[in-house]
Amino acid sequence: MFLNHSPLERYELCKKHNICTNCLNFHPSKSCTSKSRCQICSSFHNTKLHRDKTDVSIPSTAEAFIDTAPKVNSEQCFALRSTDKKNSKPMKYLMSTAVAYVNGMPVRIILDSASEINFISSDCAISLGLKRNRIHSSVSGINGLAQDIKYDTNAIISNKDNSFNESLKFMVVPKISSVTPSCNLDISKLSLPKHIKLADPSFHKPAKISMLLGAQLESLEDESLNLNSQTKLCEDHFVNNHRRDQTGHYIVQMAFLKEPSCLGESKQTAIRRLNSLWRKLEANPNLQQLYRNFIHEYLDMGHMEQVFEASEPTVAYYMPHHGVLRPDSKSTPLRTVFDASCATTTGESLNSILANGGVIQDELFAILLRFRKNRIGLISDIKKMFRMIFIDESQRDLLRIVWKESIDDPIKTYKMNRVVYGTTCAPYLAQRVLKQLVMDDGHNYPLAASAVSSDMYMDDLLTGAADIYSAKQLKEQLIALFRGGGMQLHKWSSNCKELLANSEVSDGDVSLTIPDETKALGLLWRTQKDSLAFSVSANVDTCESCKITKRSVLSTTARIFDPLGLISPVVTKAKFLMQELWRLKLDWNDSLPIQLESQWKRFVTFLSTINTLNIPRYIFLDYALKIELHGFADASEKAYGAAIYVRCLSNSGEISTNLLCSKSRIAPLKSVTIPRLELCAAVLLAKLAQKTITSMKISFHSTVLWTDSTIVLAWIQKDPSVLKPFVRNRVSAIQNITEVSAWQHVPSKENPADIISRGIDPEKIQDCNLWWFGPSFLQDHSVVSPCVCSDINDNELYQREYKKTPTDPVCLVVQGQEVLPVIKNCSSFTRLQRVIGRCVRFVRNAKNSLQPSKGNLTSPELFKSLMCLVKNVQANCFAQEIQCLKRGQQLPNSSSLINLSPFLDEQDILRVGGRLKNSNLPIERKHPILLPYNNHFSDLIINHFHVLYLHTGAEATLANIRTKFWLINGRNYVRKIIRKCIPCLKVSAKGSNQVMADLPSSRVNISRVFTRVGIDFCDPFSIKLLSGANNELRKILKDLFNKESTGKIEDLIASEGIVWHFNPPATPHFGGLWEAGVKSLKSHLKRVVGNTVLTHEEFSTLVTQVEAVLNSRPLCNLSSDPNDDFVLTPAHFLVGSSLTALPDPDLTEVPINRLNRWQLVQRLSQIFWKKWSTDYLNRLQSRVKWRKGEKIFKENEIVLVKNEDNSKTFNWNLAKIIKVHAGKDNVIRVVTVKTNKGIYQRPVNKIIKLPFYD
Repeated sequence: MFLNHSPLERYELCKKHNICTNCLNFHPSKSCTSKSRCQICSSFHNTKLHRDKTDVSIPSTAEAFIDTAPKVNSEQCFALRSTDKKNSKPMKYLMSTAVAYVNGMPVRIILDSASEINFISSDCAISLGLKRNRIHSSVSGINGLAQDIKYDTNAIISNKDNSFNESLKFMVVPKISSVTPSCNLDISKLSLPKHIKLADPSFHKPAKISMLLGAQLESLEDESLNLNSQTKLCEDHFVNNHRRDQTGHYIVQMAFLKEPSCLGESKQTAIRRLNSLWRKLEANPNLQQLYRNFIHEYLDMGHMEQVFEASEPTVAYYMPHHGVLRPDSKSTPLRTVFDASCATTTGESLNSILANGGVIQDELFAILLRFRKNRIGLISDIKKMFRMIFIDESQRDLLRIVWKESIDDPIKTYKMNRVVYGTTCAPYLAQRVLKQLVMDDGHNYPLAASAVSSDMYMDDLLTGAADIYSAKQLKEQLIALFRGGGMQLHKWSSNCKELLANSEVSDGDVSLTIPDETKALGLLWRTQKDSLAFSVSANVDTCESCKITKRSVLSTTARIFDPLGLISPVVTKAKFLMQELWRLKLDWNDSLPIQLESQWKRFVTFLSTINTLNIPRYIFLDYALKIELHGFADASEKAYGAAIYVRCLSNSGEISTNLLCSKSRIAPLKSVTIPRLELCAAVLLAKLAQKTITSMKISFHSTVLWTDSTIVLAWIQKDPSVLKPFVRNRVSAIQNITEVSAWQHVPSKENPADIISRGIDPEKIQDCNLWWFGPSFLQDHSVVSPCVCSDINDNELYQREYKKTPTDPVCLVVQGQEVLPVIKNCSSFTRLQRVIGRCVRFVRNAKNSLQPSKGNLTSPELFKSLMCLVKNVQANCFAQEIQCLKRGQQLPNSSSLINLSPFLDEQDILRVGGRLKNSNLPIERKHPILLPYNNHFSDLIINHFHVLYLHTGAEATLANIRTKFWLINGRNYVRKIIRKCIPCLKVSAKGSNQVMADLPSSRVNISRVFTRVGIDFCDPFSIKLLSGANNELRKILKDLFNKESTGKIEDLIASEGIVWHFNPPATPHFGGLWEAGVKSLKSHLKRVVGNTVLTHEEFSTLVTQVEAVLNSRPLCNLSSDPNDDFVLTPAHFLVGSSLTALPDPDLTEVPINRLNRWQLVQRLSQIFWKKWSTDYLNRLQSRVKWRKGEKIFKENEIVLVKNEDNSKTFNWNLAKIIKVHAGKDNVIRVVTVKTNKGIYQRPVNKIIKLPFYD
């Protein structure tokens, strides 16, 4: 009959009747000792049960599965499946899919073992109400194609019965894949095992994929969690050798590092130790009775048995034992300890050859944290857990003891049947059995399985539930699960009376009344108040009467057990004193100095006050809408620490904040700077926050980490490579553990971690609200921290931690780092953009070496480089505004951007909000990018647009810039930059004018005419010559300029006392008055002569007449007084009257006696001197032009020199000023310049300064 069934049905029959699948005998397969294997595949099963792989695969005929051949959509980046167009037959495929639950809603996921990250579709994220966080990332798929990722989210996925749940991060993408499978599959011909629950029961029906789960859970673990050799040995040994009996008890074997045969003789040592024990028992009848009861209990319960064989086995080990009294324990007042470390005659002991599997349960810290997250708490422990696990019979001789009922009775030998505490492997075996129990029976009790997997610490269970119904279900499942493994839970405690009302009472283990205090892994749980408390004993009387030593101080300090750091400031206070004792180098038994002894006595006196603390166990709010984690770090010269707070906001608006945990560290004896200690505190906070988030197994809405050190915040923002090793290593650790954006500044007075760093007296901690509830701003509906803009660049401690480099490196980091050195060193925006573009390409090629980018830069690369530059410039110039916008705060009134309503776009670029949101303009014009005033990058942008649009004016340039950028104070800024444009300067260049000089003494003092004479070349005039005049003139010219004539002229000039003063070249305005006369002369001649060519006599006559006219012009304004008989003219200085007046009458015939009228004439001749000094001279007082100097010229400056031929400005020469010439008033009006044509002097009105000297 058996052979008539298929191999699969035979296998099911074996499982149903508990038949071994290897030898087909009636015993479990795990305990089979047969070495035979399948003759077909050599696996550990009987040949009659062999199944071909095709028996469970999809049938080979595609028609059995495919109803229709659908069209396959092509994906842009990720090819999750494909269709071979050359093959007309549709391909058969099945993807690894599952149905998971997120927020109680089923979601179909695809399991992709080749993916490094997880994905979720945007539609699914929105429908589940998951909070999306903005990020900037990209992922690559087939052929190196990349897709930008703008959002990620966190979600807790679980299975249907919630026995598995895990918090994972997902990248949000528009679409995961098309429907999978692409058509309905016929599974009627599949032989699926009926006992298997499929993760996706509808795997054969086309459905939408909402999530992709990568291989994140199989990533490399932390080194501390990696299995070492002993752990792996124990794990393999347990898996291959454990089994269960008919009652469900587990039977295990001990794993050995060495063969037990290396053990020597141990019985005699055990007998000697027993005799010594009985002498102690004889002296203490109470201890004797307790010990005898313990041995009898072991025998009565069958946990050990007497050995009657007289002969010793080949290998045996006898364990000495002794008792430890526990007066505070009602259930076990005596704990018997078995000494498996006692050496045999070979020097080896049982413990020395046993393998230690290590700890496989969660840490005590994590269990206590999770104990605070449920409204209803539940505590229990496993009754006699070690003794509920059987040791395999083959190893029981290694667990022998000797005992006798009285001191005179004969010694009897016993061997243990159960796991013995005192052996190295006992804790591991107990924990591993609990894990195996969950693996074997946990699927029937999902709530209990989850609690045992995460909330057990050895035999203690600390768990809870959100409501009474769930708590009852949890308790019932726990009892059933452990009963199936042959174990019993007892000592139930809870803050809910209803939960304990139906507890089973056995041997007085469970009380129907809720005890006021229950131990919870070293803490006290006051169930009626649902609060955690401490029980610290410090004998003050002893301290006062006995000598206080370093040993006693350490002993008392060590009794303060605070695994969550709830009273870290108090412990820190004790650690300060302990460190001071080490600094004094006291011996363990030396008395404390008087001052330290006084401090310690005061501390111990008030230490008992911490026993009155009632710390809320439950830290959340019911139906919390938002749960946030806030961490604080601080340091002082003595210590540093970190504290974690949970902030909850309910849907009713209620806000609660509670201390969750903390850590403290004492500063090293070697002096360390405060910023370094603050950085150590930040590292401690980062690790504590990471451990807390991992332990709590809940999704926090946000995580904010606070420090009061601006230096530490600046370091965290930096690239670690530029820092010295101490700071670099810690900054790297912080950046690897946390997000840089999570760090914010908090004032020192509102930092609760400051209490840790300074310590607090025990009697003061109870009333310290800052410690228990955090800073006051956490109670506000929107957590707003003050914006701190502190310039720390000049801080010596900040700069000290930077590596010294010979040159400033070009540093490019894509997110949030400085690129200012390369910006300042570029004078062209185009060049700068391409330099950064090459850097961006290098980074991308380094990450994707298989598909490197080559050739010219592409538009996307140039755009990314521009955004990188803009982001860094804005981060340096608008740091305060960006911080405020990221926190959702209002900009300060002092901000230059407040009128522009700025906002951060998807790439965290600061843009103008403005009032044009409803217009149809492109996004760049509606919301241009903000650029700062007076910044080198902004200078490059202005110059770029100015040149790009052919040197347009300020208004046109600004209009073109505002199509993409918005400059602060743009109009003035653009004008300022355009003034420095060299081509524009050449087109509109103007010479400089200095202030008009004072009048020379010859013009303001009385002197004779022709005392000072000015000579000027007044342009050539054409005249008509008579016949032969040409030869005559040539002869005159020859005679005039020969050496003899020239010498005679020089002698004449010297004898007459004539001194020549030359004006600089091309400076007619230096001539002053005579240059004005030359101008007037030319004006009259041009108007009178026109095109007529005059003879020499005619031209001389005309010049004489023009001379008379010019010398007859009034020197001052005409008077309206009819009594004024004349007006002052230049002729008055020549002949005493105007040259155009009528000639004087002939007075030669006038009698002498009438010459007394000459006195009147003399009087009249003096009148014009008076008029000259009063009317004309005062008129010259004011400056009608050149009232102020425009430029200051210096030697070695590069300038433009205006050409004399009025050529175009672009042809003017560049020159270097080699000397400046100042006048008597110290004003520079003439300079000596050097050009490519030589060295010469020029007035400043011919000199144009270049803009970079302004």
